[in-house]
Amino acid sequence: MKPIRISNRIPLVGGATLGEFLIVAVIIGIVFMILGSSFIGCDATYSEGYRDGVVEKFSHKGILIKSWEGDLAQHHMPYNGEFVFKFSVDDENIVQQIQNLPYGAHVRLHYRQVLKNASRFHETDYRIVRVEILSPPK
Repeated sequence: MKPIRISNRIPLVGGATLGEFLIVAVIIGIVFMILGSSFIGCDATYSEGYRDGVVEKFSHKGILIKSWEGDLAQHHMPYNGEFVFKFSVDDENIVQQIQNLPYGAHVRLHYRQVLKNASRFHETDYRIVRVEILSPPK
């Protein structure tokens, strides 16, 4: 009896061999794993909390895809860039609330921090979910 010889030179569709097919399949699998991992956990909540202060800046930014971004100056700290909480807003109702705040009002911004900012639609990982006015401007 002759020994059975298995070769990777088995012709497949288009003349490709089994070895070439496996190499392409592995490369495609790796690409899908890399792309998939960048979107897994994209909107998963990492932490929740709040920050108190005065909204110093709020703008609609972006060239092709616009997003609402803002700065909250901590009301007990000077506004020098070191004690600024940078945040993003998804909800149009929250956008309206922030735009309608009286200038200088002390507010509490409730946020949720997302695990990854993979969407790149926002500059920060902090999404504002609720706005409270703590005290009117003086």
